[in-house]
Amino acid sequence: MTFIQQISKLIFLLSLALLLWQCKTNQKGSPKNNFSGQGISLATDSTAETDGTDTVFYADTLHKKMAFYKVSSPKTFQLIHTKLEITPDWAQESILGRATLTVTPWFYEQDSLVLDAKGFDIKQIKIDNQVVSNFTNTGRHLIIKLNKPFVKGKNYEVFIHYSTTPKLLTERNHPSKAEENGLYFINAQKQTPNKPQQIWTQGQTGNNSCWFPTFDQPNIRTTQEMHITVENRFKSLSNGKLIESKQNADGTRTDIWKQEVPHPPYLFMLAVGEFAKITESWKDKEVAYYVENAYKEDSKAIFGHTPEMIGFFSKLFGYEFPWDKYSQVVVRDYISGAMENTSASVFMEGLQMEKRCLIDDHWDDIIAHELVHQWFGDLVTCESWGNLTLNEAFANYGEYLWTDYKYGRDEADAHRSLELESYLNEAETKRRPIVRYYYDTDDELFDNHSYAKGYLVLHYLRSIIGDEAFFATLTHYLKQNAHKSVELANLRMAFEETSGLDLTLFFEQWLLTAGHPELKVTHEYKNNRVYLHVEQAQIEALSTTFQIPFEVEIWENNQARIEKSTITNKKQTFSWPLSSTAASCVVFDPRGLIPARITHDKDLKEYAFQVKNGRYFATKYQAFKPLYAAFPSEQAQYACLDAMQDPSHQIRQAGCEGFLEPVEKLVPSAVDLLKKAFNTDPSSGVRMLALDGLLAQNAMEDMLIDRALQDTSYYVMSSGIYALALTKGPEARPIVEKYEHYNEKHLVAIIANFYSQLRIEGKYEWFIEKLNRVSGSELSYLLQPFTTYLMGSEGAVLDKGMVFLVQMAQKNNYFQTRKDAIQALSLLESFSNKPAALIADLKKNEKDKRVLEWIDYLGH
Repeated sequence: MTFIQQISKLIFLLSLALLLWQCKTNQKGSPKNNFSGQGISLATDSTAETDGTDTVFYADTLHKKMAFYKVSSPKTFQLIHTKLEITPDWAQESILGRATLTVTPWFYEQDSLVLDAKGFDIKQIKIDNQVVSNFTNTGRHLIIKLNKPFVKGKNYEVFIHYSTTPKLLTERNHPSKAEENGLYFINAQKQTPNKPQQIWTQGQTGNNSCWFPTFDQPNIRTTQEMHITVENRFKSLSNGKLIESKQNADGTRTDIWKQEVPHPPYLFMLAVGEFAKITESWKDKEVAYYVENAYKEDSKAIFGHTPEMIGFFSKLFGYEFPWDKYSQVVVRDYISGAMENTSASVFMEGLQMEKRCLIDDHWDDIIAHELVHQWFGDLVTCESWGNLTLNEAFANYGEYLWTDYKYGRDEADAHRSLELESYLNEAETKRRPIVRYYYDTDDELFDNHSYAKGYLVLHYLRSIIGDEAFFATLTHYLKQNAHKSVELANLRMAFEETSGLDLTLFFEQWLLTAGHPELKVTHEYKNNRVYLHVEQAQIEALSTTFQIPFEVEIWENNQARIEKSTITNKKQTFSWPLSSTAASCVVFDPRGLIPARITHDKDLKEYAFQVKNGRYFATKYQAFKPLYAAFPSEQAQYACLDAMQDPSHQIRQAGCEGFLEPVEKLVPSAVDLLKKAFNTDPSSGVRMLALDGLLAQNAMEDMLIDRALQDTSYYVMSSGIYALALTKGPEARPIVEKYEHYNEKHLVAIIANFYSQLRIEGKYEWFIEKLNRVSGSELSYLLQPFTTYLMGSEGAVLDKGMVFLVQMAQKNNYFQTRKDAIQALSLLESFSNKPAALIADLKKNEKDKRVLEWIDYLGH
């Protein structure tokens, strides 16, 4: 092998390791803004580095001084009913709308009516059939002056004829100052090949007023009637039931959807597209899946657990599914992961996959998340966005509950462990109370505090008060607050009314105080007793000293017992008797219940004991970090090999991960056990990591690669190509080319990096074909190796690639994709003198402020 080949392999290894991490890591992160594809874009909100303490201080105490206190939106009117007549104009990407709002003053007489209405062109306003001319359109609000005051108890009918072009709202200096468009046309001009035409909406938090006038706040509820006029080739979807479809003289069709139970305006939705609709049922209610026709046969494999989920949650919550139907629609270029619109959830395109992909992973967690929102968020809604966790914590916890029911406690506890890591990682630079009223924008609330930490606190509370009281409270809370908006106090009182306990301190510490316990735990043995020393090491000025009920597991003579107590002070010692001078193992918080960062220093043999003998997932899982750090210790290696025999595939994977870096002196059985795991383990994740481990230990064999390439799992196949590329280099080309026809994203990504890093000639058209069939985050990821491929190309290929990127930056309707294309052009400046002028031209014609700010950030 030449030196150049060696260097190429090293570059290839580093880049593919990063890509594999991106591809193989679960993309279903909890906060909704984590779902948007960031692609090759850099962070635009970068700040100077500070140590963790300074960052936390700014994020908590000082933030209150810098942000405004956000009150609940005042309710000046009741919005009794909303009728919308919507006609899309595909050519202009605009909406012609007629809104009829039935309102009455909430309490006080009103001499004006102020509606949220962003970017509207108002054609006519009537009140009770009388034309109104005295109104002001600010670009954000419609202020209607009334000829005489409206009085409480009398209903008034307000008719507004308008048009709006939502894509213009994010232009620089637009008076709406909108951050999102609310309603999105996808491929309206059919400018992108192999991409469907669609319309969809995203209302949370205040974006539905980008396409219809309303009181765009979560503490308002209204019934709804939606008339959507579309071409006959399209299907439409909205809230409630489809009560009528009317054929029009011009060849179009008007679908009438009716939502008869009041719900918040931010949960209004519509979707239009050439969808395949697949119908099932739960009891007498329709359960439907709307997907692209190519995925019609796969839809039940993806969404098919939904009826069972509805039954499970209805029974568990003690409150039957509250809406007329439940639909789920998958759309292109979605700006979030999913959205729980009443009776009709919207999902990102990543959920569309062939059945074979489900061997490796499924989407039950996000499907369960949005379904649980139908109770927690839609039926019972947070009063203000500061109380967002009352929606999101329960939805995240729903993922745990379903996983526990369907896949077992170990799988659920693995989910919980990942959520804890997500929160603790975020808490390194950001610490806020879960429920908070000081903040700058609503978007900053959609974080791992509201989602992950909220869910962890709910689970911890369940462990304290017991299952019976916990789920009885949920039933009480739902029944007491159905079709209402709630604050944190409503939840606390529901728990107290059910359990008889005073939970004020618990809610104050865990939900209204920033930070979390940082527990340093040690133990020692004296006089046939074990002494457990616990210190709360968090900075008290930035958080609090918590009261923490806890469990400790003590192992003696191959028997385990649980002891319980409560931490009440900053430093505290607890002790329990032993039948001998020392225990085999002591495990603090063995079930992983406390939402805290816990370090428990102990001998390596105790960590190894935990992995081999632990009764709970958390007991085993928490041992791996110190075991990995102890490599190449034989004891650590044997502990990881023991883990590879565990019943939980998550623990078996963790065992394999111990061997993903070269080990200087492998224990004799390591290679054989890795081969056994690769050859026989039923989990594709274990087989994939076992193969990666064999590669890292320089124990790869051609027969193992051949077996991987024939595996039913795309994860394992991708690792096989990875191993082939690293062991064969450019000589792997003829074999890799046999897999070019696959469209599964992991394989495409691996092949793309093989071609780009090793500069395989003649693959430009393959890249273009793959780029033209994907969109959203998958397109963003694929642009990375394509840009690298262009960097290694010259002349006509480089020029063609830049033309392709310019067209993408000009025509793609998704702002993130345009940002990514411009970033790719910017990266090519070192290889051509053309990109600067191309980007300058793009900047002249670009209107979206998010893209323009990105171009500014890139220095153009």
